[in-house]
Amino acid sequence: MKIRIKRIKVEGFKCFQSFSRNFYSENIIIFDGPNGFGKTSFYDAIEFLFTGQVRRYEELVTSIVDKRSNSQDGSPLLNKDYDGEGLSIKAELEVNGETVFLMRKESAVTLRSQQKISSTKLPLYRLKSFEDNNPPREENETEYLQGLFGKDYIENFEYLNYIEQQENIYLLKQPDKGRATAIAHLFKTSEFQNKIQLITDAKKKLKKLCDADKKRQLESQKQDLDEQEKRFNESEINQADYTRLINWKEIVWDKKQIDVPISSFVEWLDDDGELDGLLQLVSHHKEYKKERENRKIKALLDNEPLLKQYIQYWKYIEKEPSLSRALSLQDEITDFLKSYENGVVNHIEKDPFVLSEDLKSILQQTELIDYTSYTPSLEHIKSVQSRTNSFSVMLTKIQSTRQNFIDKFLKHSTELAHEGACPLCGYSWEDLEKLKKEFKEQEKHFQVLIEKEGAELNRAVEAFEKQTLVPLKTFLTEYKNQHKIDKEFVLKLQKAVQNRDHLHRLNQALEARGINTLEYTKEANIGHDEVGINALLREISSQVKAVDYEKIQSNYDALFIEIFEKSFDKLSSISADDMKNKITFIKSQFALKRSEDIQKKRKEYTHSEKLFKRAKNTHLKLSELEKIYKKSLSDYQSSFIENIEILFHIYYGRIAQETKNSLGLFIQSDGSAIKFLEHHSRDTDAIFTMSAGQLATLVIAFTLALNKRFSKNKLLFIDDPIQTLDELNIAGLVELLRNEFDDQQIFLSTHEDSMSTYIRYKFKKFGLQHERLSFKEAQLKAI
Repeated sequence: MKIRIKRIKVEGFKCFQSFSRNFYSENIIIFDGPNGFGKTSFYDAIEFLFTGQVRRYEELVTSIVDKRSNSQDGSPLLNKDYDGEGLSIKAELEVNGETVFLMRKESAVTLRSQQKISSTKLPLYRLKSFEDNNPPREENETEYLQGLFGKDYIENFEYLNYIEQQENIYLLKQPDKGRATAIAHLFKTSEFQNKIQLITDAKKKLKKLCDADKKRQLESQKQDLDEQEKRFNESEINQADYTRLINWKEIVWDKKQIDVPISSFVEWLDDDGELDGLLQLVSHHKEYKKERENRKIKALLDNEPLLKQYIQYWKYIEKEPSLSRALSLQDEITDFLKSYENGVVNHIEKDPFVLSEDLKSILQQTELIDYTSYTPSLEHIKSVQSRTNSFSVMLTKIQSTRQNFIDKFLKHSTELAHEGACPLCGYSWEDLEKLKKEFKEQEKHFQVLIEKEGAELNRAVEAFEKQTLVPLKTFLTEYKNQHKIDKEFVLKLQKAVQNRDHLHRLNQALEARGINTLEYTKEANIGHDEVGINALLREISSQVKAVDYEKIQSNYDALFIEIFEKSFDKLSSISADDMKNKITFIKSQFALKRSEDIQKKRKEYTHSEKLFKRAKNTHLKLSELEKIYKKSLSDYQSSFIENIEILFHIYYGRIAQETKNSLGLFIQSDGSAIKFLEHHSRDTDAIFTMSAGQLATLVIAFTLALNKRFSKNKLLFIDDPIQTLDELNIAGLVELLRNEFDDQQIFLSTHEDSMSTYIRYKFKKFGLQHERLSFKEAQLKAI
């Protein structure tokens, strides 16, 4: 495919703010100028246009493990001083005689936001003309460029069309196999490799079906099948008829069609399984019933505190509300009498006692007391008190308190050790009568003071005491003495009431056992009636029955609750023979299930065995096929290298002009690796003994040989080969290019003006077109 670059324009790319050039030569264009003026940048622009990337940048980014490849200033491909709209690379190409206009571009805003070199992407546009500024974007650029330049156009450009200063040595730095891989697309072996990969993938999958683990699984599967067949007894099938045992609920094993896993049958039929437990329970249900009753009796005996509470308080449980009200009334009367101990006035100043409904109800029993005047009288005293000065109130308080004290003292005077001792000051009088007389004298003095200072308040208090309070106190005191309540008993009875439900169940349990509970609850026994308790315990204990505990199993309770719902009638409705027949029927079902399971497992094992053997055989066949394909690939690749071996040897010799042994270089390949040898008898790769100039000669010769043999695009870029070649090598290269590549448009750069002149002269002498571009002059003009 003949390709010519006719014109190019670059804006905002690397060192170019704006660069535009037409190319007229169809043979060679020489770029010259010092380093740093844009020769390599021009090649980068061409590579970006053709491939959408700069290979050496991509390789550098993958080899850097730190963050040097990041830039906060945006993409480094954008010229820092460029003030245009964005980066663009535009070219006019002639492809097989047809003119094509291509452009890659991206806005400066977008590029400044990209911090990674590898993230710089320039979309491709097809232009109608070189001046077209609004072209449509090429949505599928890979497909388009493959159609324009060939299927492997990117790889062709990197290894066949572009010889960089140093980056093509990257190929030499690869391992032997890596070199072959890097140019594998040239071998056209993708179909081989795809088939080999398919075989490899298939082998991996098949290996999982026939590896050691699968073999162990198969052996374990066979062992399990053999053991089940040994245990299987076909005679157990169809030996019993179906009869339903449990009519009051649904039980899985009691169904006619039992659809459960084999593990469930095993659990039911084990020696300690549910069915064996039911058989034992049914067979020994009488012993179990006695044992269960004994447990109830033991529970009664173990709850002695409840039995004591029952004996002492059960008879009074129903009377507790009335007794509690009587106790409450008794406490209320006590509080009432106590509230007036320090006199009426002191009582009023505190929270005055209010007659409750219970107090009123007992006061209604007598007509001698007008309890209705109680509250109005207190309110009247309080009203008078509020109008009386504080001194009068104080005197009334003292008088009231003193009078209450004297009344109590006189009441208990017979109990005093010293009859004449004053209870206030301790003075010893001759006798009690003189002391009483003195009380009277003192009372007169107080009376005079009170009459003088608070006559109205005193009269109100005296009237209340005489007409209301004294009759009330007298009546309530007598009522309290006549209706005494044992407070301790009532409080304990209240606690017993909290256990009413327990006591009720205890009473039912005792009566159910024929125990005469009235015998133990005739009278209240506030203390611990040890005699009554012991007698009751003996009577309860006498009902314990002898049990054969060897017939009792630990799972009886669970079965009795779950299956028989705590009903001995349901338990006794099933006989031991019924259970034995049921077990026989279930064993028959189990045998049938095992037979089906064995048949299923036999089929599964047969299938697994066939699959294992088939996978193993197929794996072996694929391995043989893989060897055949790999050998064919190796032979093909070896023949491929042979196709360029002579060409490379000639090109290297023409550039190098002379070698150590005057034999040049040879290529050796075993189909998977490539080596460059100085002598056919040596195995050491020549790159380990070659100078920089010799390596450059090797790369150029190898690339030119590949280009000549395989390149579909007649286009060649050589970036400054003069740096590492001497004059003799340069002369050989120029002769090679003008003789072997006169059908290609060649772009060659050099930093030496003399070499630029020499190369153009040699091409001119050969009658070939040549053209010069000085990047130094071009950059200076742009400034």
